[in-house]
Amino acid sequence: MTVTAALIATATGLVLSKACTYLLDRLGEAPDEEHQVTLDNGKGSESTKISGTTFTGVTESWCAETGGCTGYDRCPTSYI
Repeated sequence: MTVTAALIATATGLVLSKACTYLLDRLGEAPDEEHQVTLDNGKGSESTKISGTTFTGVTESWCAETGGCTGYDRCPTSYI
């Protein structure tokens, strides 16, 4: 099953920006393609590259290093 932005939006109820929708769809369609992103959890941010195959590991590691990634309800509309 390919994960798409529409599937994520339906499952979570989140409203995703056009940029976010594009990125999530690309991660599902081309899992080895790298994308430059900025990770931000309100406790710091970092620019890094992710792909569909590295997304979970990179974000989990970064969240652990910065003290956790919670409070999604406070995220601006154009962020996930």
